[in-house]
Order: sequence, then structure tokens, then C-alpha cells
Amino acid sequence: MSKSVRAAVVVMVTGVLSLAACSGGDDDRVVPQGWQDEQVGALRLAVPPGWERAESGGEYWTDAWQVVEGDTVVTSIAVEYDILSNGPKAGLVVAHLLETMPAMAGYEVVERTPDPIDLDADFARARYVYETTDGATAQGVLWALGAGREQPAAIQLTGEVDDETIEQIEASLSFDAQK
Repeated sequence: MSKSVRAAVVVMVTGVLSLAACSGGDDDRVVPQGWQDEQVGALRLAVPPGWERAESGGEYWTDAWQVVEGDTVVTSIAVEYDILSNGPKAGLVVAHLLETMPAMAGYEVVERTPDPIDLDADFARARYVYETTDGATAQGVLWALGAGREQPAAIQLTGEVDDETIEQIEASLSFDAQK
């Protein structure tokens, strides 16, 4: 991993959504001005301006938004609501996704919250870096949010994203209390 990527990882904001914020309602979430306020099942999240809803979230994801340049997906956020039928905690979902992700060149997990991942946690996050097909370094984030629900939601952000975008998406994650 390059020194600049390591420096970025070291400088990353260490604040994490508290479990209380994750399990709270709309009063706890923040949707930046100009962002799209989206809902997938009971999960609420903010999507940056200019990101378009993808026709398919892919094999594992029910919904997705992306930035496309030419024929290349530069950045995407994918969501799976009610990810597993056996009702595991969010920590188990992130641990499972980290183990089953396809091999990516340069793939390295750089942060886990909690660290190590607590399989019984209601909120878990893992940040990682990888190399794109043109050799550039990109980053990704996996979130799983349970908030005391029987089935958690999983969210994956990948591509050319900065720390501020990651933080703003994370601050927007919550469940609609009505669903």
C-alpha cells in the first residue's frame, strides 16, 4: 500500500456512528443539502447528488446507485435489505461479507469497527482498499446495520470516494421506525 494511502487511512476521521445513532429514528440522521434521501425497505440513506439509480444492484444487492463515466462505473453504493433470512446480527454480516468477497487486486482491510468485528454487534463497518483495473488505488466500505431488528441491512460503497462522502453516507444511515 502506498504511503499516501496509508497516510489517508491514518488521518481518517475516527468517529463512528454510535449504536444509539444507528438505532435511532430520523432525528439522529443527517442528509446533506442537495443529496437524495432514499429508502430501501425500512433502511434510509443519503445518496450524493448526480448518482443515478442502477437498473440492477447485481447478484447480491437489491438496490444500487452509481456514477458512470463512459462505460465505466467509477463509484457505486449498493444496498441489500433483510440480507439473510436467519436474522444474524450486523457484525456477523460484515464478517461474512469480508470472507466471501471476490478476490480483488491489492485488497486489504484497513479498518474494522468494532475491531475485531463483534459477531453480535448491531452495527459494524469495515473499510478496505483495492486496485482498480487501471492500477489506481480505490477504497470501499462495508456497513451492516441491525438496530435490534431481526434482519440487518448491508451497504457497500466502492470506487473513487473520499472520506467526507463516506462519513456523510454513514451519518445518514437509519431505519424507518414505521417499517
